[in-house]
Amino acid sequence: MRGIKVFVTWLMVLSCGSVLFGCAVIKPETSRPQLIGETVYEQFAFFSDTLGARTHYREAEWPEREEFSLEFNAGASLDESLHPLIKQTASLRDGHTSLPYSIVGEYPGIRLRYFAGEGIAVEEVSSCCSLQPGDRILAVCKADSPDAAVPEENWEELFREAKQLIPASSEEAGRQYAANSIIAVAVMDGEYSHIGFRIERQGEVLTEFVEKRSHDHAFEQPDEVYRKEITDGPNLISYICIPTMRYLDDIDRIDRKINASLDSDGIILDLRGNTGGSSAVSEYLISRFALTEEFSFLIVSGSTGEVDRTIGPPPPRGKQYAGPTAVLVDHHVFSAAHHFASLCRYVNDRGFRDTPFLLIGGKTGGGSGVAERFVFGEIVMYITTSIMMNPQFEHYERGIYPDVDVLAELCIEDLRSSPVLHPVPSEQFHSAWRNDPVIQAALEHLEE
Repeated sequence: MRGIKVFVTWLMVLSCGSVLFGCAVIKPETSRPQLIGETVYEQFAFFSDTLGARTHYREAEWPEREEFSLEFNAGASLDESLHPLIKQTASLRDGHTSLPYSIVGEYPGIRLRYFAGEGIAVEEVSSCCSLQPGDRILAVCKADSPDAAVPEENWEELFREAKQLIPASSEEAGRQYAANSIIAVAVMDGEYSHIGFRIERQGEVLTEFVEKRSHDHAFEQPDEVYRKEITDGPNLISYICIPTMRYLDDIDRIDRKINASLDSDGIILDLRGNTGGSSAVSEYLISRFALTEEFSFLIVSGSTGEVDRTIGPPPPRGKQYAGPTAVLVDHHVFSAAHHFASLCRYVNDRGFRDTPFLLIGGKTGGGSGVAERFVFGEIVMYITTSIMMNPQFEHYERGIYPDVDVLAELCIEDLRSSPVLHPVPSEQFHSAWRNDPVIQAALEHLEE
């Protein structure tokens, strides 16, 4: 899955609000699961018993951390160890907690999407692939040749297995990650040359084979902030794509785009697929839209419950924009990008703007706290060590529901007519934005 791969890569470099990582070194006489278990218990001790179980904002309670347990053979091989570890850490449902593992990822050049009540369908494919957007996946298997037999239907079984392997911050995010990893689950062991798909396409059941491919066939991702103007009736709307917050000089790039948009009738900030970086980018960005002295967020220790420090929007580095604004989000919005979404929600709820900040798209992934990297021999684990909270001690760690949930309204048929559900490269924008249902929803609500 693109989001998890990028998310893990970024966390290796820069976490939300922290650029230094802790490191736990494995002791020869201590098993990996024992060390990982002790680390998890230590980092989540405070939230097991107090705030973590009762103060999440607009979301179900976190599971009690004492429910977390590690059960597997201490003498198991690395591969045998990773499967149960991933399943058990997934139960924590924390956006920053993950055990990187090679099978958790989208197969290069094929992206799937889960639709409630309808199953799993192809969302997008790269070139040289016989699959099409909207193809409903019935079965997936590894194959030695294009003549192999493909099961009649197995996606439900694979889907259940995939969900257990995905560390996700919410049930909806878990479903989507499972859809994106279902191919890997089907082919994760052994040698094979092809992947066989049984699909349903416009009422007809077909079998298609895709050759095993490398990550050279993966999707290109926009990694530069860019701005486009949309003329929507009498209104001039500025669209600003913000695909990353990983670098501090992203602040400069974003500021320049906002400065060019100050005379617009509305602004759309597209954060879809933005898995975070530095919380400083989030803080400077919100300061361009809201009062800076009104509030500060708290960083609270996950082990003691003490407030480590407070952070708040700094003085804006340019004129604030007071017009209507839509922020596009989805389940791949993590860490610093999710923190920006939580700031938007707080600004709205407290009435700090005369015009709202609308969150449009899908539920964010979560994980705005401070993550640390722990190393246990060959296993690398990321854990939230401190939680981000608003001044009322409400946390947003498990994601935020949007004001307008567009993704919940989509069905498989929408993929055939509107496959664009994430930002596109700048050069393709003007040919794609009219077919983007999230942008269309933003334009509709900005006019109200």
